[in-house]
Amino acid sequence: MCQQSVNFAACNAGSYENGCVCVSARTNIALKKHALQSTLHRAFYAAHAVDGKLSTFSHTTFTDSLKWLRVDLGEIMAIGKIIVWNRVGELIIYSCMRLVGEIQLIMF
Repeated sequence: MCQQSVNFAACNAGSYENGCVCVSARTNIALKKHALQSTLHRAFYAAHAVDGKLSTFSHTTFTDSLKWLRVDLGEIMAIGKIIVWNRVGELIIYSCMRLVGEIQLIMF
């Protein structure tokens, strides 16, 4: 089991420390992992959230009151930082009123 006492600064990428997989501080561990979302708006699939491209994005339906996105990393990992990118390059203002609002992170 992965322990919370991982020294990220001393971690060698690809090694294991305290049961955790060590990765570079700038490694996107969610890249191309399996993703699911609560609903689907048009063709903006959950996979777009983890494809590594800033030009694509996932999108849930406007009527979905409890929106969620789940990413399965495939193994237990120590996570030092999580970055959520908001949609970039959007020109249609009315569709971007609230892109990323309150975020609740649940890890299991």
